[in-house]
Amino acid sequence: MNDSQMAAVSEADHVTGDLSQTEDLQHRQRDKTLLQAKRVFVRNLAYRTTKSDLKKELSKYGKVTEIVIPYDKVKNRYKGNAFVQFVDADSVNALVNLPSGTISVHGRVLYFEQATMAKTYKDMKDMKERCYKEFQMCETVKGSDTGEEITISHYSPVGDATGALQMGECHIERLPTEVMLKVLQNLDIKERVKVERVCRRWCCLSRLTWLTLLALDFSSMSFSLDDRRSQLTDSILRQLLARGCPALRRLDLSTAGYALSPRALEIVAVYCKNLVEINVSRMRLCQSSVQVFSKACSGLQVVRMNSCYDVTDKFVWSILKNCKGITHLDLSANNRITGKSFFQMGPKLTCAVLNGCSKLTAAGVQLIADRSPLLKEIFLNGCSSLNDRSIYIIVNSLQCLQTLCLSSYRGEGMDLLGLGQLKQLRHLDLSHTDADDDVLACLADGCKQLQHLDISACERGLTEHGLSHLSRLAHLSTVSLSYLSSVTDDVVASLAYQGHLRVVELRGCPALTNKGVLAVVEHCSRLQSLDVSGNLEISNIVLHSLIRSSWQRESVNKVVLIAGRRFSNY
Repeated sequence: MNDSQMAAVSEADHVTGDLSQTEDLQHRQRDKTLLQAKRVFVRNLAYRTTKSDLKKELSKYGKVTEIVIPYDKVKNRYKGNAFVQFVDADSVNALVNLPSGTISVHGRVLYFEQATMAKTYKDMKDMKERCYKEFQMCETVKGSDTGEEITISHYSPVGDATGALQMGECHIERLPTEVMLKVLQNLDIKERVKVERVCRRWCCLSRLTWLTLLALDFSSMSFSLDDRRSQLTDSILRQLLARGCPALRRLDLSTAGYALSPRALEIVAVYCKNLVEINVSRMRLCQSSVQVFSKACSGLQVVRMNSCYDVTDKFVWSILKNCKGITHLDLSANNRITGKSFFQMGPKLTCAVLNGCSKLTAAGVQLIADRSPLLKEIFLNGCSSLNDRSIYIIVNSLQCLQTLCLSSYRGEGMDLLGLGQLKQLRHLDLSHTDADDDVLACLADGCKQLQHLDISACERGLTEHGLSHLSRLAHLSTVSLSYLSSVTDDVVASLAYQGHLRVVELRGCPALTNKGVLAVVEHCSRLQSLDVSGNLEISNIVLHSLIRSSWQRESVNKVVLIAGRRFSNY
């Protein structure tokens, strides 16, 4: 055999080898395709789901030959998905075509897809690129309080070339980004965090909702005192705020702050520098953390720190010094506050809530009046250290006052005579005080704009003649005359003839009968609430009259009637 023949034979062998390799590759590819056709990809598995749990549920649709649940070595847990191999492809088609929500394991609804590794990897890669593009396009995220817009990228739905959904199909993966963001924004905090584990796209979209979050509170979440894992701790708070809250304006920690450390405010200071409202009621605080927080969040306008037993004047001094724009300050039930720190108070304060501050003195009230002359609302219920000088300061220095609450004031009734000089007063609470007939006469002469009045349990100096002065208050719409023996049918009728009453409280008035209450029902067409509990002389006639009157009225407002024979003495 010559050289040319040898070359021909070699070339023929080479061609034959190439053909055999090609055939082997095609056979392997065909086998791989057949194998993939019998394999299903399962999503949304609970982390504690085992192979036996899956096999028990999926064996109903065909014989299972293999189950693979990928394990994440970094996070030390299962990844939440699985690959299940069946004997035939019909079982896979049956699972893929099942309606959503048909199969659940450990409380998690399972979702099934055809397991094609190349396609699955490509889809995940494309999804990752789209989500990253969304993050890059959302560079400027600002709050609506400043009037600036929030930019959100557009997303073409997953599906066919046109992106349209087929008739009868409902796949959440095909929803546009804007719709998904709206759905995720309506979830509570716990559910929003759980959504991040579903897939990469949902994780990215969930993180985007944190960037546009304006208010964060934990009132909708249930916390257990016994289970440490279900409590809001410093670590959990840091993880939540670290998701990015540049637009956060309001933060409420009052319902979940019992497990937070006294230095939790330092975490808030790092991530939420644009806060305008904070509620840390019933939390443990320390002075250093309050100081750091107030410096970082100097734009605060509303501060609520009621029932914080560690709070002293030094705490308040730090906040008032660094936050001059505060308009609403709530320090209720803090027994260690005397008011010495109020000299740092800003001129923009319009509402001061100091209920239950038993050590608040007249000097503190003087500082409030000097620093905030435009104050419109002040609540001093249960401030037992106040005296006649405090009332004098309020009357002469706070002429713009519209709301004044002095419940349980321990001074004499003569101290309250000057309240008639507050011409703009609209809401007044004098319950459990020594207000007498002269005080009511001064209010009727001077406070012509008064709309809400509470003189419950002012038993010492009030008579029927003094209560008759209230009929001269033409704008009076809410009145509380509970636990007054001097309240008679004539007094109630004189108030009802004005026709402006909406809320009437007449609990425990022994001299009151059906006649006076019927006058209220007949003449007050805007009545919304009527409380006559604890009056033994009131019968079913009032209820029948109220029902007839409601039928005759043109308005559709509900009327609440509170009635009963038992009441508690103050």
